[in-house]
Amino acid sequence: MGLPPAQSVEEVMDEIDWYHSIIKEGTGIRWGVTLKESDKVIGSCGYLNMQHKHYRAEVGFELSKNYWGKGIASEALGAIIRYGFNHYQLERIEALIEPGNIQSQKLVSKQGFTKEGLLRHYEYTLGKFDDLYMYSIIKSDLIK
Repeated sequence: MGLPPAQSVEEVMDEIDWYHSIIKEGTGIRWGVTLKESDKVIGSCGYLNMQHKHYRAEVGFELSKNYWGKGIASEALGAIIRYGFNHYQLERIEALIEPGNIQSQKLVSKQGFTKEGLLRHYEYTLGKFDDLYMYSIIKSDLIK
């Protein structure tokens, strides 16, 4: 959803360069998701659009379709939520999700995110404007 598959090594390297740039700029961080029994990267997750002044960031994640439904994304998302609240002292974590991406909506809901509303034509991706749902979790939601 919203992310075309890489078609070349160059496209993958461009994505990795972007990961490096957001760390350097302090606007985000990205981790590879690997299988516990190997170093095989099967996805990524992390923060982008970090607003340190406002103690908030957007979370993003993707996982190879071969590994959906195995609890891997849930485990990774739970870990980065805790990391964001503890390490970065975030107060709010946001997730922007396409209306058709029901699995991601279920995933963030299980982690305690609240659906706040629909952002109409919020993003231009793959030649079209996409609506996105805004979900959020705030630090005190984990204490409830």
